[in-house]
Amino acid sequence: MENLITVLNSLGFTENEAKVYIALLQTGPQNGYEVSKSSGVPRSKVYVLLERLVNKGVLSNSHNGRNVIYKAEPVSRIEKMAVFELQKSLDVLRSESSKINEIGDDDQIWHLSGYDKVLLRVAEMIEEAQEEILIQIWKPELIKAIESRIRDKETTAKVAVILYDESQHYEHSLQNVFTHGFEKRLLEENEARWLTVVIDSKEVIYATIPNTQQTSAIHTKNKSMVWFSQEYVRHDAFCLKMLRDFPEETRQQYGDDMRSLRDIFTLQ
Repeated sequence: MENLITVLNSLGFTENEAKVYIALLQTGPQNGYEVSKSSGVPRSKVYVLLERLVNKGVLSNSHNGRNVIYKAEPVSRIEKMAVFELQKSLDVLRSESSKINEIGDDDQIWHLSGYDKVLLRVAEMIEEAQEEILIQIWKPELIKAIESRIRDKETTAKVAVILYDESQHYEHSLQNVFTHGFEKRLLEENEARWLTVVIDSKEVIYATIPNTQQTSAIHTKNKSMVWFSQEYVRHDAFCLKMLRDFPEETRQQYGDDMRSLRDIFTLQ
């Protein structure tokens, strides 16, 4: 019940309006006195609230002599009203913002924080990509909104995904995926997951996702940072491609865990 009240609050209902609406959903048509009892809203307030909700279009009323009966409109009606109002606001936003000449921020490095905000920006970047997408991503971050956007782009752009999965199951529906295979050691060394997305050689986002701290990221169109990130992902893919294509040779040369391959300070 509290969750429903919270959602209705976000749609513009006051606390008492939400209680009245929910009560009528649960009980069916009632008069004002009955609504007051079922909702817990005092009679001194309930009649004003009922008329306000009628004016909002979420309740209907019927007059039977001096008695007025109220009923709740279905939740689907509220959903349609909310979508309609949101669409109107977005139309105004697009129309008015198109009149503003935005100043570019190509060389700045911007900081983002918050797991959901970072994933939203990643999804937006993938959707905006035109020619090429390079991605390093762990399985928990390969949510449906991101995976479906990558899949849509596979027919129109070059896409390479490096997928990390601590369980090493690597379940996905994508085409060009390089699976890593050494996640346990990486987590021990870094104590965090990470996420890198480079699109069209023009824009990059890099995020660190610790287990106990807030997710943080940098997002930029800075040419040096984009080039560095792009080459980093590509070289990771090069190595994984060789490990995939020559598994026996690399194990014989570097060992099962490839530890000697990672030792770049000892010449052999």
